[in-house]
Amino acid sequence: MNLMANSLNDLILELDYLPKTTFSEDRDMKKVNYLFFLMILAVSTLSAFIAKPANHTQLEIIPEKILPSRVEGHLRIEIASGIPRAVYSPDYPVSPADPETMARQYPMENQALLHHFQCRLE
Repeated sequence: MNLMANSLNDLILELDYLPKTTFSEDRDMKKVNYLFFLMILAVSTLSAFIAKPANHTQLEIIPEKILPSRVEGHLRIEIASGIPRAVYSPDYPVSPADPETMARQYPMENQALLHHFQCRLE
């Protein structure tokens, strides 16, 4: 018990003899606080300038116009033009080929249904 008390007393004495902060350390701490304050101020000020300007509307993503359509079978057809706008679950078998040829096979073979022209597919 006495050994523990001595070591505790020694620790307390060592803590008492530790040098206190000096004037230069206080000044350094003030510099650090000042720089931290400037960084916070700069970030908060710059965030106001990062926002999109109100007069630059070309930067906006404008949603598409919703065209009236009807669903017939596996097609969604635009009412005004009669052109299919979507094909749902066509379950269309394609011939084995390179990916582009397989992708073009359905539109090429169903040009009349889809109202496509050859020049629009290329």
